Amino acid sequence: MEISQRRNTHRPHHDDAIFFALAHLCMVDYAHRERSKLDRPPAHQGVDAILNNFLDSLMSHGPACTPRELQSLQQSLLDMTSDFLSRHLGACNTLPAETGEKTALQRIHSFIETNLADPCLTPQAVADRHHISLSTLYALFRTQEEGVAAWIRRRRLERCRADLVAVDQRQRPIHVIAARWGFTDAAAFSRAFRNAYGVSPRAFRQQARVA
Repeated sequence: MEISQRRNTHRPHHDDAIFFALAHLCMVDYAHRERSKLDRPPAHQGVDAILNNFLDSLMSHGPACTPRELQSLQQSLLDMTSDFLSRHLGACNTLPAETGEKTALQRIHSFIETNLADPCLTPQAVADRHHISLSTLYALFRTQEEGVAAWIRRRRLERCRADLVAVDQRQRPIHVIAARWGFTDAAAFSRAFRNAYGVSPRAFRQQARVA
């Protein structure tokens, strides 16, 4: 897909724009300072050149992307910048443990958001994707308000809730919306939705139409 040929019909979320801009500035600033101290290839060579060009392209063409496309790009960016930091900051031994944990959580959250529709998205799948043990994944989420399984379930329910009131989803059956966001059991989805919002999915949709 040629992003450059698409119309600029989507303005990215403010947080996305800040994320892209700060990532670009931090990478450029850090690379400039570290190259003055260490004998490393300049940013126009190797993997660093790929990252640099990716960031430049993202800043130029990101506003033309849809929210779903931006989520996928965020995952790619987080993977690439994490590799950059592990190589450059790791060599200097200056990366605090809490910074590494925060970066890992950002990557995991982005991965979850991008894969909510996958019914196979489980804590084990998340751990496997990020090459960490399940116990390490649980430990990372101890700093969050909820565990990883609850996080996945809540985000899926929120996506379903949004679709149930969306104008362009009015004719879509409830069980299809549930399956769209990873719920393979309609009855289990209905129970989870009622537990979260105090009303069944059908009643919620009807209330929204009346309102």
